[in-house]
Amino acid sequence: MRSSIPSCEPISLFERPATSIVALPAASGTARTGQLVAALVGLATRQELTVVSAGVDGYPLVAGLRLHLPRHRVVAVLVGPSPHADEIALIADLVNDGALPVVLTTAANPDPVALHLATAFDADHVLCISPDHLDGILPQPPWTPAATITAR
Repeated sequence: MRSSIPSCEPISLFERPATSIVALPAASGTARTGQLVAALVGLATRQELTVVSAGVDGYPLVAGLRLHLPRHRVVAVLVGPSPHADEIALIADLVNDGALPVVLTTAANPDPVALHLATAFDADHVLCISPDHLDGILPQPPWTPAATITAR
């Protein structure tokens, strides 16, 4: 008698989840912050995530992530335009411990900081979140950190 239970592929418990770094331009308005939080929550439930946000007023973003991701440890870290090695090590430790770091940078453009962290962490993707008039907030196609850095 044959079993009707489908065969399953073995799952490795040691596979590393995808790691993404998300670069956010400076937030403007609470409606946009709500859309950003919704997009980030979707990503954070599926992969390791580090958020890099331009501007140092990131409390609404951090509070929104904490509200919608109660089982995640959301930690804000303030860095300059070129993160110090100690800051990079701290952020890497947070990611390795399962936290969701929100890196608030004084840089006007968060992309260089996100790429710097992606290289340091060997991240799989760097995403840029941008507004869309029809769909709200969209993650742009991922950059490959190594390819992007060499192309600059």
